[in-house]
Amino acid sequence: MKKLLVIAALFIAATSFAADPNQKVLSAFQKTFQNVKEVSWNDVGDKFEANFNHNNIITRVLYDGEGNVVKSIRYYYGNTLPIFIQAKLNKKFENKTVFGVTEVCSDTEISYHIILEDATTWTHVQSDVYGNLVTEKKLKKA
Repeated sequence: MKKLLVIAALFIAATSFAADPNQKVLSAFQKTFQNVKEVSWNDVGDKFEANFNHNNIITRVLYDGEGNVVKSIRYYYGNTLPIFIQAKLNKKFENKTVFGVTEVCSDTEISYHIILEDATTWTHVQSDVYGNLVTEKKLKKA
């Protein structure tokens, strides 16, 4: 969990600047995420990005100036993946465990970037919502 948090925090820090969102964005956020207490806002070009922890999932939501969600990115563990994808991973990579997942959603697609591990390797796999798995790369552990 700590490694996943560090990776997410470094990426967020490297790609954004602190900002105050407009009322349309705040209203849209508050309607969707009513119980979130600690939110940091960043200015990303002409958009606003909310960074927060929601139900123990590190979450980033990008809004346009009108309060429309443009993209969301969530970082979590394998047990949060859809069961269908979990089953496909378990069958295809039976000797590996899920180290972490990055879920990316936009208005055109949802993709899951999954890091699997065993004693000697890291395997990066991408999945779509249908469970079509593509191995992106394999790395040896040091």
